[in-house]
Amino acid sequence: MAFAPLYNKISELEKKMNSMSGVSMESVSSHPPVDLDPIYSKLAEIEQKLAEPATVYATPESVAVLVEKYNQVTTVLTQFNMQLSSIVERINALEAK
Repeated sequence: MAFAPLYNKISELEKKMNSMSGVSMESVSSHPPVDLDPIYSKLAEIEQKLAEPATVYATPESVAVLVEKYNQVTTVLTQFNMQLSSIVERINALEAK
C-alpha cells in the first residue's frame, strides 16, 4: 500500500488526540473537526490508479511481427489485383470478339 505511512501517521495522531485526558477540542482548536472520509476515499482512488498496469508500448519484436504480417497481406493483395486485372482483360477480349 503506497500510502501506508500516511495512514499510520493519521492513526498515530488520532490515538494521541484520544489519549489527551481533560483536554477538550475547543481548548486545542477553535476549528470544527475535519471529515477525513473524502481524503481516505481520494487516497484509495489514487492507490487503485497506481496499482493498474502502465501502458504497454511496442517492442522491436512486436513491430517486426506486424511489419512481416503487413508485407504478407500486401503480397497477397498484389497477386489478387494482378489476377483480377488478367480476368478483366480476358472479359474485355471476349466481349470485343
